[in-house]
Amino acid sequence: MRSMGVKSGVSDWLFLHNNGVMWLELKTETGSQSQDQIKFQALCESLGHEYKIIRSEAEMWAAITPLI
Repeated sequence: MRSMGVKSGVSDWLFLHNNGVMWLELKTETGSQSQDQIKFQALCESLGHEYKIIRSEAEMWAAITPLI
């Protein structure tokens, strides 16, 4: 995605809902965030956005289902 102009560290998914914005970072069970991803998370949260690290399909559904 960087070749398309996406800044390093930006989350994999953006979920827009009636109450605002949720950024979703997809990781394996043992995966960790890069320093750029940590900085991006801090920026998102400072703007009042939700930010979730998702490690399974079940976690994804648990995060978004209450907002649908």
